[in-house]
Amino acid sequence: MQNYKIFQYLQGYIEKMFNKINKFIFICARKLFFHIYLLTLHTNICNMKTKLFLILAFFALLVNACAGGQHGNGQPSGVQNKPGDSTFYGLCCDCNDSIIEVMPYDLSDPKTFDITHAWKNHEILGMPKTGDNVAIILSADSQYAEKVINIDLLKGKWCYLEVPTLRRPAAMTDKEFAMLEKHLNDSISDSLRQEMFKPVEYGIEIGDNHNVSFVGMRIKNAEETGLQLAEYRAPKMYKGWELFNGNLVLTPMAKNMHKDTVDFKILKQDSLIIFFDDGPQGYYRKKVEENADSIGKNDKSK
Repeated sequence: MQNYKIFQYLQGYIEKMFNKINKFIFICARKLFFHIYLLTLHTNICNMKTKLFLILAFFALLVNACAGGQHGNGQPSGVQNKPGDSTFYGLCCDCNDSIIEVMPYDLSDPKTFDITHAWKNHEILGMPKTGDNVAIILSADSQYAEKVINIDLLKGKWCYLEVPTLRRPAAMTDKEFAMLEKHLNDSISDSLRQEMFKPVEYGIEIGDNHNVSFVGMRIKNAEETGLQLAEYRAPKMYKGWELFNGNLVLTPMAKNMHKDTVDFKILKQDSLIIFFDDGPQGYYRKKVEENADSIGKNDKSK
């Protein structure tokens, strides 16, 4: 705590010294203080030489950050409180099966919350580690956590396999379509069926600065090509994301569509399940190595 007070004092001094300079300098300072404080929190820093070294390193990093440009508003992207959002956001200092200690983004004293209730209700969405950004839904009395979301674990490429169905022509009756299905089942081999109804990979990439991008290749359906028997559902296309009261809010690409507010069911290192209005959707994480391998294969095929 003594180290924290030293850095808190330094931050106040810096803010006074630069009070007429662009607010962006303070954003850099607060962001760097997170990492420096975590370092002092989990190491035994006793001698003044080490403290002096960290202070000098801080000023050097501050100058470098100010010269490099501005990103965000002082908090990690996608985690700002908006009107009506009662979520508690911060940086995880420590977490176990019973409690979580979180430093608020305003650099006030770290707060500790009981998370046993969230564990019992399977509302720990990604076990936080030291340094992870977290979103916490608190009880009415703010004494314990009802839900904990690991924001850093949420980011990344999440994919699923879209399995096509047999295309039904608009003019075909139910009886005629049933006969067509039966005929295909009786006459097409399993290998040919697998080739004709090959699943494709769809997904979303949840990134920094509220950005969302589509992952995969959109397949044109029969009404666009007039060729294949298989028909794929149109993928959900989004351009932005945010958290709001423990839910994930996705902004669609189309301007005339409303935002999708989805509830979390599972968030783990390699799996994500969220509930849309039309039902649940499961995802697997697409790892960086897989992306690199696919790029290499595409290059060789050219």
